[in-house]
Amino acid sequence: MMNEIISAFRGKYFFLSNFSLCSMKIEKHTYPSVEHYFQSKKALLKYDEDFIRSSETPMEAKRRGRQVKIKENWESIKKEVMLKALNAKFKIPRMRIKLLNTEKAYLIEENLWHDNIWGDCKCNNCKKL
Repeated sequence: MMNEIISAFRGKYFFLSNFSLCSMKIEKHTYPSVEHYFQSKKALLKYDEDFIRSSETPMEAKRRGRQVKIKENWESIKKEVMLKALNAKFKIPRMRIKLLNTEKAYLIEENLWHDNIWGDCKCNNCKKL
């Protein structure tokens, strides 16, 4: 018997999204979402890191993350940064319970925005790859 596949982190499963608000404390700071933490850790300058962390929404944090000078080693550390963020998020009791309630479901964020690192893009161009 095949396990359930959760392929859209919306609605009931929005809590799985990096844009889900979860107020997590990492490294002496509180971040409103995984996206806030992830984007802030790209920043080369402390000022920019604070600028991103203070974003009102995860989308604003993502936009600000595109405007700052990025650490030289970002590509080599970004997966470790994401793992740290997700560990912090799912240590929050209410988030951990929700994750555990997915039981043996296969979790993959299908998308149309060409993200084949953190998800699985289903657009026609990416299907050809």
